[in-house]
Amino acid sequence: MRKTLRTLGIASLVGLVAALAVAPSPATAASHRVTVMTWNIKGDDADMPAVAAFIRSHDPDILMIQEIQQSPDGVDGKPPIGNQVRELESALGSAYTGKLHFGRADHPGEACQTSSNNWVGNAIYTKFSKLSHVTYTLPRLKTCAEGATSVNRSLAGANFALPSGDNVVVWSTHLTVGMDGLAPTQRLQQAQFIESKLGHSDPLILGGDFNDLPGSATHNTFTSNGWTDAGASAGPTAGGSRIDWVMTKRATIHSASSPRPLWNGVLLSDHRPVIVDMTING
Repeated sequence: MRKTLRTLGIASLVGLVAALAVAPSPATAASHRVTVMTWNIKGDDADMPAVAAFIRSHDPDILMIQEIQQSPDGVDGKPPIGNQVRELESALGSAYTGKLHFGRADHPGEACQTSSNNWVGNAIYTKFSKLSHVTYTLPRLKTCAEGATSVNRSLAGANFALPSGDNVVVWSTHLTVGMDGLAPTQRLQQAQFIESKLGHSDPLILGGDFNDLPGSATHNTFTSNGWTDAGASAGPTAGGSRIDWVMTKRATIHSASSPRPLWNGVLLSDHRPVIVDMTING
């Protein structure tokens, strides 16, 4: 199983709990109100300046993005997409600079190749200082020659310091698509893997495109383990269903929405974002 781990300002990390779950002391625990946003931007044809402008209009403190690319080379005769990860960081402004984490998943249009320079994955942007980050590759049942369920998918996580002195651990992911064949089983295994990897000492925020419905086995993997479905009132996000979620632990939810991603009359993605106003309880 592929795993990458880097740290900023931490001498050594032993396992995920040490890396991303440093418990605050009761004496310093405090609450912090934030706006959280998760969005699958459909990076294959994303208009990044418009995507950034739409995001800025909602001013999230914590942003989780799926299907964003670092693709310097063209694929299938198409021109290079470029580095959307850094382009978005720059366009969002100085409040987000140097605080992102991009978790590579696979090569867009070239699933499971080992020599490509192109990457698609999940990213996290915040206004808070990043302490550490990690990327995991999610379980996959099929070989690389067998379609959508063979695409490598990732879980990106990072630990951030809130102004109160407490920490919040943020995760961004994108699970296997499809409702037939091995897809539901693979998606459930991915959800179980995610739940098994998360330290639970700090407040937690998990967002992404889960490609599944509320009440499904995937969804229940989280809600039966103490997670709050923070976007439960947000409404459909893709294809008339609510398949994009924000899950939280140790947070109070004030409101949730899934606005249509229009900018200057143009629809920016086939997914609506989920935006949640919450208080993180330290």
